[in-house]
Amino acid sequence: MDPERRERTLTDPDAPLFHLSAPYGRINDPNGLIMVDGVAHAFYQWGPAFPTRAGIGWGHASSRDLLRWTHAGMAFEPDADYDRDGCYSGSAIPAGTGADFLYTGNVKHADGTREAHQVLVHTDDFATFTKDPGGPVLPDTARPAGYTAHFRDPMVYARDGERLRMCIGAQRDDETGAVLLYSAADVGGPWRFDGELTVDGLDAASAGYMWECPNIFRLTDSETGVVHDVLVICPQGATDPAVNPFGVADVCGYVVGRLEGTRLRDTSGFRLLDSGFEFYAPQVFAGRGDVPDALLLSWAGMPAEDDQPSRSHDWVHTLSAPRRLTLSGGVLRQEPAIDRADFGETIALPAATVPAGEGIVLEVPGDARTSWLSLGLRLEDGATAQLRIGPDAAPLLIELDAATLVVDRSATRYLVGGARREVPVPAPSDGTRTVEVLVDRSIVEVIVDGTVAFTTRAFFAPGSVAVSLRARGGGVTLVAGESSAFAADGEGQVTSSAP
Repeated sequence: MDPERRERTLTDPDAPLFHLSAPYGRINDPNGLIMVDGVAHAFYQWGPAFPTRAGIGWGHASSRDLLRWTHAGMAFEPDADYDRDGCYSGSAIPAGTGADFLYTGNVKHADGTREAHQVLVHTDDFATFTKDPGGPVLPDTARPAGYTAHFRDPMVYARDGERLRMCIGAQRDDETGAVLLYSAADVGGPWRFDGELTVDGLDAASAGYMWECPNIFRLTDSETGVVHDVLVICPQGATDPAVNPFGVADVCGYVVGRLEGTRLRDTSGFRLLDSGFEFYAPQVFAGRGDVPDALLLSWAGMPAEDDQPSRSHDWVHTLSAPRRLTLSGGVLRQEPAIDRADFGETIALPAATVPAGEGIVLEVPGDARTSWLSLGLRLEDGATAQLRIGPDAAPLLIELDAATLVVDRSATRYLVGGARREVPVPAPSDGTRTVEVLVDRSIVEVIVDGTVAFTTRAFFAPGSVAVSLRARGGGVTLVAGESSAFAADGEGQVTSSAP
């Protein structure tokens, strides 16, 4: 690891403190997420040579509280014929005291063709990583007929009897997206192609030209007690408004159903996992066993959107904060998966009613640039609650009324991907809206009523950052609230060997 480049990144006032970002260079997809003995190991696509795309491998960091991350540098990098153009995304499988990892080895030829090889890596101690000496466990030559070399992102999602089950993102020859299913007795193979996943209610013809980063996991619905299978995918180029309501290049969403063989039945339709400007390639942690929830990390970035103010400090992009997923009434619910006691000092915000046209400052017990607010809001008929975060003259605006969430970052320093977005929000069941807001210098995450999430980069203008609540069109009551300031201990993310 280059200490001078690391120092350049650390000196950037926009560099996140509790969101995991690369030591320097470019970060994208989270990979190989796994919990072992209370330690979260997060691997990620790392391009230390950014802005070139050379040498993309897997960076590695670990944490005991999901807030303070210790960087261990590059776990493994492209050094073989089958991955010479990058070690692309993949997943982890618990293995004894360590883990096995499957990733996609990328090869690009001068004539524009490519190869995609699925490769096995093993570690016993999360310090030394060894690629399988036998080469790819699923080489490009084993790719089934009818699919292009856009064939990547392997995820082992279950053990069914004596066989492991794996899904891979794919593209058909007609340039529509798909998920392919495989099984094997052992992670080293041989892997048998079981068929393409059929998803009831999802029309492949209008749901994008490639389905990236598939995740399949099980959750029990808290309302019905029924176990469901959840498919998370990232459809690229979707034209169906039900899949891509914003008309952007890439989205991320999920389908809840019942997986039988190669068919996901009884689905409730495609829903966005996050409606924000920057949210892509999420992955659920492995190694947690049969638990009633799932822990997720995502890339807080989008493909081909690297022109960020942080480039002057030698870094771009970050990951989301970890989220805990549960299922209720067929809908995923999300909440920050961090412990408030680990986060830092917390104060209760006094209840207050804000008349239309007025506002109040919400106190934060420290630097509002790295804060966590939990709010319960009641709105009069026709009222809009407006949260203003940032310097008073150039804030990020978060607006909520009875049916919509609007995020407006037009006054901030980064607008690639959009300046303003409006998202429908279901009416609260008891009349009170709950709002979680995580602010970490240049990233803000908002979760409304646990069901609608919005992630945005927010490079604020210079000046002190404050948080205020204003009311428009009617009164807004702060029923209950808490605010916390992150206790960075002077370090935030550190660079050293893993704990």
